[in-house]
Amino acid sequence: MFKSGVGGSPFTERNFHPHTTRRFIRRTKVPTPMNNLNRITLLGNTGREVKTASTAAGKPVTRLSVATNKRYKDDAGEWKTKPVWHQVVVFGDSANYAAKIKPGSLVFVEGEMSCREFEREIDTPEGPVKVEWPVAEIVAFSISALNSEKGEKEKGAAA
Repeated sequence: MFKSGVGGSPFTERNFHPHTTRRFIRRTKVPTPMNNLNRITLLGNTGREVKTASTAAGKPVTRLSVATNKRYKDDAGEWKTKPVWHQVVVFGDSANYAAKIKPGSLVFVEGEMSCREFEREIDTPEGPVKVEWPVAEIVAFSISALNSEKGEKEKGAAA
């Protein structure tokens, strides 16, 4: 093999030799890069009432909003908390479960980001105009309510 010089690197001036370097590079396994990754994980509280509907094929669809908190320092150096809202769509059997989640519940959501457009009509002084309206939402493949029934009853009893 090769000798390590100062700092343990084989590429120090003392040990730098073209043949050694080529051998080192050939034997080093280069990790293959990940092609794509589209994964979202959220832990937050649900907002408004969930909306449940069905697709044209009859599959259940549930839409809900989830708030996460973003903490930052303002110009005065004080910590501030700002809610960030995420729109979540759930299909299939998970949609039936998500339909039972109450507003304000703590939820854990796993899914993927989906961007789509739909046609929307906007009123202008010249008359209504149809425009493509962009929507970014999280299509959840797993959703779990983390509030327990016992915890909610205790909370209600204490209030």
